[in-house]
Amino acid sequence: MLAEGFERYSEFQQHKALITFSSRIHSIRGYIAIHRASARVPSFGATRIHSYKDDNDAINDALRLAKLMSYKSAMAELPYGGAKAVITQIDKSKEAFRDYGSIVDTLRGLFVTGADVGVSVDDVKQMRRSSNYIVGTTSNPVRYTVEGVCIALDETIHEVGARKNELTIAIQGIGATGSGILESIHPHVKKIYITDVDEKKLTKYKGFDNVEIVSSDSLLCLPVDVLMPCALAHSINKKTIKSLQTKMIVGSANNQLESEEMAFILHKKNILYAPDYVVNAGGLIAVTDEYVHSNHRIRRIQKKLNVISRNMQKIFRRSKQYDLPTAVVANRIAEKRFNDIQ
Repeated sequence: MLAEGFERYSEFQQHKALITFSSRIHSIRGYIAIHRASARVPSFGATRIHSYKDDNDAINDALRLAKLMSYKSAMAELPYGGAKAVITQIDKSKEAFRDYGSIVDTLRGLFVTGADVGVSVDDVKQMRRSSNYIVGTTSNPVRYTVEGVCIALDETIHEVGARKNELTIAIQGIGATGSGILESIHPHVKKIYITDVDEKKLTKYKGFDNVEIVSSDSLLCLPVDVLMPCALAHSINKKTIKSLQTKMIVGSANNQLESEEMAFILHKKNILYAPDYVVNAGGLIAVTDEYVHSNHRIRRIQKKLNVISRNMQKIFRRSKQYDLPTAVVANRIAEKRFNDIQ
C-alpha cells in the first residue's frame, strides 16, 4: 500500500514512494522506500530486519538508506534506482520469508532486494521461491563488499603516502564484512584493534598475533592510522569526532557520518575520509551483475570493482583541487550522474 504524506518525515528527500506492507499470517510488518525509480530499470536495495523505537524511526531509516542506495548505484556507474526495505516484525519461519517474497513480487520489478542486517542467505533463498526479484542467491555480496573495501583502503593509503606493513588499524564491528576485512588485511599490516558489541564474535581472533581486542568506548579514541567503521550508522558524530586520533577513515558501514557537518570537521582536522557508499559498493555491483546475467562469474565482477579505484582517485583529486570534504565531492559526482540518467 502506498503511504500518503510521507514527505513529512525528516529523511524525505525527493523520494518517489513509500510502501507499507503486512501479512497477518506470519505477523509481517514493514516499509519499502523508493528514492529513485524508472520504468526502464528497477530500484535496488536490500531488506533488513531490525527492532525500531517506533514506526517513525523505521520509516526514516528506510528513507535514509534508500537515498544512499541511489548514490551508491550512481557512483558504481550503474543505471538503477535506490531503494530499501525494513521489516519491523516477522516470525522468521521459512514460510514467512516466502510470504515476504510474494509481497516483493507484487511490485513487478519496481523493487529488487536481497539480504541485509537480520536476513541470512537461507532466508533469501526462501524469498526467491516466491519472487524473481530477489538477488544474492548465486553471488556472495559480502565477499565483494570486502574486496571493494580493500581496494578503497589501498587507494586511501596510497593517497597519504603510507606503507601498508607499517599501518595500525582499528575495526569497529566484526560482523560479516568486518571479519572478512580483518582476515584479508591482518597478514599485511602492523597492528589491528577490534571491537564488537557481541563479544562472542571476538573470541575467534584472540590467537592472531597482531590483533588486540579493545572496548567499544576506547576504540574510537585510539591513535591509529586507519579507522574502519563496519557496524551500524553514525559512528562519526558530534560526540565521537572530538576524540578521533586517526589519519584515515575507510569502512564498510552505511551512513558513517551523522551529518554533512562531520565531513567538514574531518576535512578541517586533516582526516582523510573515504565516502562510505563509494567504499562499500562491491555488494551492489555483485548482485546487479547476478540480476543481469542470472549467474556468477568472479572475474566479471572483479573487473567491475575497478570502478571503486577510479572513484577514489577522482574524489581525492577534486577534494584537493577545490579544498572540499571528500564526502561533499562524492555527493556532487553522484548527483550529477543520476541526474544525467533521468
